[in-house]
Amino acid sequence: MLRTSLLLIYFFSFSIVFGQSSSTPGAAESSPGLGFYSEKDLWGIESKRSRPVTPPLYDTLVNTSGPYVLAKKWITSKQARLWGTLNAEGKQVIPFKYMSLEEHEQVYIFSDRYQNLIHYGLLDESGKILANSAFDKITYVGPNRFAAVKSQKTKLLDRSGAVLASFASDSVRMLKPGVIQVWLNGKSGLVNGNGLTIADLKYSGFKPGDSDIKAIPFPKWTIVSGVDSMSYSYEHLMAWGQNYIVGNSTQYWLINATDSALSKGYNRIIPQSESIALVKNGSRFGAINSNGQQIIAPVYNSLVYQDGYFIASRGSSKQHYSLIDSYGVIKSSFDYEKIELSSEGRYPVLRKGKWGFIDSYGVEIISAVYDSVSKFEDGHSKVSFLGENGVIDLNGSWILKPRNEQIIQLYDSSYLGSSYNLNFLKDLNGEYIYFTSNKLLPGSGLILEVDSSDQIINRISLDGTFVYRSEKYEPQYGEAEGLAIIKKDGKYGMVDVNGNLFIAYRYDSLLTFSEGFAAMMINKRWGYIDRLERIVIQPQFDWAGQFRNGHALFGKNGKTGVINQKGTIIIRPIHEEISMNAAGLYIVKTNNKYGLLDPTGAAIIHPRFEKLELLPSGDMIAKRNGRYTIIDVEGVTKTLQRFLLISYDKKSGSLSFKQPASQARIVYRF
Repeated sequence: MLRTSLLLIYFFSFSIVFGQSSSTPGAAESSPGLGFYSEKDLWGIESKRSRPVTPPLYDTLVNTSGPYVLAKKWITSKQARLWGTLNAEGKQVIPFKYMSLEEHEQVYIFSDRYQNLIHYGLLDESGKILANSAFDKITYVGPNRFAAVKSQKTKLLDRSGAVLASFASDSVRMLKPGVIQVWLNGKSGLVNGNGLTIADLKYSGFKPGDSDIKAIPFPKWTIVSGVDSMSYSYEHLMAWGQNYIVGNSTQYWLINATDSALSKGYNRIIPQSESIALVKNGSRFGAINSNGQQIIAPVYNSLVYQDGYFIASRGSSKQHYSLIDSYGVIKSSFDYEKIELSSEGRYPVLRKGKWGFIDSYGVEIISAVYDSVSKFEDGHSKVSFLGENGVIDLNGSWILKPRNEQIIQLYDSSYLGSSYNLNFLKDLNGEYIYFTSNKLLPGSGLILEVDSSDQIINRISLDGTFVYRSEKYEPQYGEAEGLAIIKKDGKYGMVDVNGNLFIAYRYDSLLTFSEGFAAMMINKRWGYIDRLERIVIQPQFDWAGQFRNGHALFGKNGKTGVINQKGTIIIRPIHEEISMNAAGLYIVKTNNKYGLLDPTGAAIIHPRFEKLELLPSGDMIAKRNGRYTIIDVEGVTKTLQRFLLISYDKKSGSLSFKQPASQARIVYRF
């Protein structure tokens, strides 16, 4: 039998620490109190003579500041590991029925579970309840003080459970003995041990020193929309409709334009539409509306929003899916193994290993009996049933009864399919319209027959007749200005709308025509041809783009430049990136810095900014040395100061300016 004698450890080291922290199963922690021993990863209490006082029954043992031991063990009747306390003789004092126990000044903060939620209360050493388990959290905040939080209200309790004071907060902690830091809607303040305010709830945080406490202000945001402006003090701010998502690195919430909190705090708020946002607390997801009202509590493993409905999953080893509407009402009647995004009002669902469909009311309108299904397109879904393939309509009626064929594309009165080495077009009665051993591809209103090199050899109408190439046809390699790119024997050319050869099959690569010019590649170099197939710009570039407003981008030696249709280089290839804005000006990136060039390539603003973003007014947001300003197209600064961030919201047309926080100031002296 493996035993560890604490007396020997006392003799050699004068201290006792076994295993890991007290929160870890299979661990024991002891101070100068009772001794512990272990057998097979379980723990028991032993006497000063190293004799067992209790059998090794406990996952965790921890000495307290009083005469008792915190203990955790498996309770078969509850099918859970629960906490209680033992005395020096190993007798139970506080029964083993709590999710957690935490001792402070011989008073115990306990937690238990009710309706899947964890609640907290206080016990004395004998197990007598001092404060009922009615709180979201209880925190030890100093000598003879406990803060009990519930629904943004905090009660300050003494060690007898008596209420000393009440104040609003989301959470609290002891900053210094007699000083309690409180948070409400992401802003922080201070109260003393009697609950009296020391510092108002308006700071980002506090920095305690040896003789004082300094308050750290928030950065200041100014939102400018037209001639109106508003100011806010938060670490982060993002416009969402008429309201703002604000917060710090760990908590976010929703405020309105007058800076009133609309929602509780969440770890993340993720807008999905103008009226719905997902929220996340820890690893769980929920949802709120644009007024900050919680639609779905953050209890789901995953949550996906689509057109007014949510697909939610819960579970540990096995996931269960539900369909929830925008009011938070669960619509689906079954716990599904999977629910996928809808198409045409039908959600594919998996139940007992079979697929079916539910509608937005949660009704299983098409029974889950299929091996597999596809999303509906034009009222049709391809399904597999008992190993064969068919097609059903939105009500589950057969359009094409199951058969041993692959269904590639379904049309109004026919379908494209294959079986063994035969590819075919059949009507919905299963009679052949066209068949071949070559590959058949669906086009736009017709069928394409291609050979082994993917060269189109025939175009077949949906009634099985041969046709000339239609302008509606979407070619394999692109089409523009009435010409389509076709590949033959590894080379590229173009055909006209009648399928006649227009550009010979002799180019290694080819782009569609744009403004009368097409980029082509010969011997790994790119140039341009016109519609008469004359080489108008010799192959000399590593890559070439299409012409826009008479100019095209090109690449050479890893850099980017601009040419005109005469082949004249407008901007030399010395830049890492080039983009043209609506005014015909070029934003260029050189050595990781951004600048602005005019249409002739002359520098308006030399590359010196870390970011340039064009605004609808023609001005630009510019970032330099980590700070932001507004500049005009001449590079003249239009803001009086430099900001931590400037962002533009396209929907509201507003600009957000983030100013640095002011210096920390002393708010309390010891």
